[in-house]
Amino acid sequence: YTQPQVLSRLNVLRALKESMSQMPAYVSCLSYFLPMEIQVGLQDEHLLRHYQYYALVALQSPQPSVRVAGLAMLTEVSKEFGNFAHNVLHETDTFCNLVADDWWEVQGQLMLLTGCLLEHAASVQAEGTSAERDLEAMQKTAEQRLLRVADELMSNTKGRSKVVIQIGLCSLAKVLRPYPQLLPGYVTALLQQPAQFRHRILEHQGTIRKRYSIGTSSRVYEECCLLDFWPGVDIARTMAEVAASQNLPHLETEHFEVLTCCLPESSVDLDDTWLMVFEKMKNYIFVAFLDPVLHDLAVEVVRRYWLCRPQAAAQRALDASKKTLLQILRLHYSDAATGEAKIKETALVDFLREMKEAGGAVASMLQSVVDQFREVHNVEFQRSTLAKLFG
Repeated sequence: YTQPQVLSRLNVLRALKESMSQMPAYVSCLSYFLPMEIQVGLQDEHLLRHYQYYALVALQSPQPSVRVAGLAMLTEVSKEFGNFAHNVLHETDTFCNLVADDWWEVQGQLMLLTGCLLEHAASVQAEGTSAERDLEAMQKTAEQRLLRVADELMSNTKGRSKVVIQIGLCSLAKVLRPYPQLLPGYVTALLQQPAQFRHRILEHQGTIRKRYSIGTSSRVYEECCLLDFWPGVDIARTMAEVAASQNLPHLETEHFEVLTCCLPESSVDLDDTWLMVFEKMKNYIFVAFLDPVLHDLAVEVVRRYWLCRPQAAAQRALDASKKTLLQILRLHYSDAATGEAKIKETALVDFLREMKEAGGAVASMLQSVVDQFREVHNVEFQRSTLAKLFG
């Protein structure tokens, strides 16, 4: 088996099978041998079909660990070899029913396979190769089945394991652009993940290898940084649409964590889509501006928009902020009891001072809003110290 010849390896695999009395043990061995074959570059069709055959057989096993092994082999073969990924796409009716499997690791491996196959299907369509015509014939079946599997596994309505969701968030990040219909469920699942899980995949710390369950039969999974793969602006836009559709009274910390991760660096220009996101979320953002828990996160977002490039985009963000900012000033200085905790005035004034010192259109907008606040809501204005800053 140490010889890098296909015939030698096939002979060893046949001898191993004959010496084993139980098929599950043989399948489990194959699932660990396959990465070795790929590592040494053995791309022989007969050898890979051997693995694919036993992978499909394994899916019918009553033992969860064997089903996991079968799905793992299909994923490995599909990830490395496009022609075999195409073959596995034709077998979706064989494994998609495993979406109802109760074993978390079967669900996790099915999620990995689903993401891998969707990525392959999207790449084939993008390349416009001859295989695309064949793909079109089964697209309404294979792709739709895979998309239903992804939606079902990302849903938390049945108490889905947070580990399965974590695997899905990583494996589907690369296919959100070609399959935007996955975005609502994806964003909802991301927001519902426990903070420690969400932080691991939103931080730039490279790929992390995790074993979620103790035991020799459990597989190792990779957690990637989502920011390297997802379409940030589409995530932010979808989050705004979901918040509006659910009629949320306010945003939570997780919304701002995701939004700040989606926003590009300050050196990157913001386009019309980003301005649309701000327009949809500005009321939520400014309400959070007064929340002691969310204030710093909201300030970061407001600062990013008000000081963005190009200047025309910043001006549009400033214009869109005027009415809401006026309402926030009135709310903050009102003596009416709201039952909600508010930030100290010093935090509000410090931010306004910082923005005023930025000069230009930002300072002009703030002066205009404060002047209007003084004129329209003079009682509230007199309770403030804004006169010291804006005259």
